[in-house]
Amino acid sequence: MSWVAVRERVYRCIVAAPAGCTCDEVEQLLGLPHQTVSARIRELVQGGRVEYGQGSRPTRTGVPARVYYDCGGLPLPAQVVLF
Repeated sequence: MSWVAVRERVYRCIVAAPAGCTCDEVEQLLGLPHQTVSARIRELVQGGRVEYGQGSRPTRTGVPARVYYDCGGLPLPAQVVLF
């Protein structure tokens, strides 16, 4: 599966959750490793499609985590260059 397809799966997961999702929740729902999910969320944030709110929720281990929400941004191009 391409990174573009994985990014879209992560995005759809966040959009489908009315209360937003933490990175940990996306990992559990999609069965993907943390590094993959966090990198795709970073791309979505930088592309303006996802933003994080002021609150947080605990992860499986009880650590507070950011909650990400859809912000209705434009789709990212297939190739994303991160600095």
